[in-house]
Amino acid sequence: MEDDEDFGEITQKQITVDDEQAATSDSEEREQVIRTKAKLLREDKLQNDIFVLRKLNAAFSSFNEALEGVGDANERISEQLSQTEALLNRYMMILAKSEEISRLIFDEDWEGAEQDEMILRREEEERIEKERREAEERALAEQRERERLEREAKELQERMGKERIERERKDHTASSRGGSGVRGVRGTRASTRGMRGAGSSTRGSSTNNTTRGHSSGPSRVPPPGRFVRGTVRRG
Repeated sequence: MEDDEDFGEITQKQITVDDEQAATSDSEEREQVIRTKAKLLREDKLQNDIFVLRKLNAAFSSFNEALEGVGDANERISEQLSQTEALLNRYMMILAKSEEISRLIFDEDWEGAEQDEMILRREEEERIEKERREAEERALAEQRERERLEREAKELQERMGKERIERERKDHTASSRGGSGVRGVRGTRASTRGMRGAGSSTRGSSTNNTTRGHSSGPSRVPPPGRFVRGTVRRG
C-alpha cells in the first residue's frame, strides 16, 4: 500500500513538472512568436518607408528633369531673341542707309561722291590747320610766359642791386657825416675863441679912440654893434 502511494505521489509530481515545463515552453514559444511578429512588422514598416522614399526621389528627379528642360527651353528662347534682335538691328541699319541714299538721290545740291570726298578732304585739312594754329598759339603763349618770368627776375635783380647800392651809399654818407661833425665842433670852438679875441681888441680900440676923442675934441663914435660886425667881417 505504501508503495502504491509513493508511486502515485511520484506520478503526480512528474505530471506537475511536465505541466510546468509545458507552460514554460509555451510562454517561450509565445514570446518568440511575438518577437517574430514584431520583427516582421518592423521590416514591413521599413519596406513601406523605403518605398515612399523611392517614390519621393523619383518625383524629385522628374521635377529636376522638368526644370532642366525648362532651363534649356529658356536658353533656346533667349538665343532666338538675340538672333531676332540682331536681325532687327541689321534691318534698321539697312533702312537708315536706304533713307540716306534716297535723300542723296533726291538732293538737288548733291554733286556726287567726288565732291563729298573733296569736302571731307577740305575738312580734314582745316582740322589739321586748326590744330597747327593751336599748337603755335600754345608755343607762343609759353614763350611769352618764359619771357615774362625772365623779365620779372631781371627786374627783381636790378631792384635788389639798386637797393643794395642805396643802402651802401646811405651808410657811407652817415659815416662821413659823423666824422665831419667832430671836425665842425672843433672849428666852432676855434672861431668862438677868435671872436672873443676880436671882441676884446675891439673894446680896447674903442676905448683908445674914445680917449683920443675926448682929448682931441668931439668926434662921432659908431655904435659898438656896428663896429664889432665890421671888425668881424674884416677879420
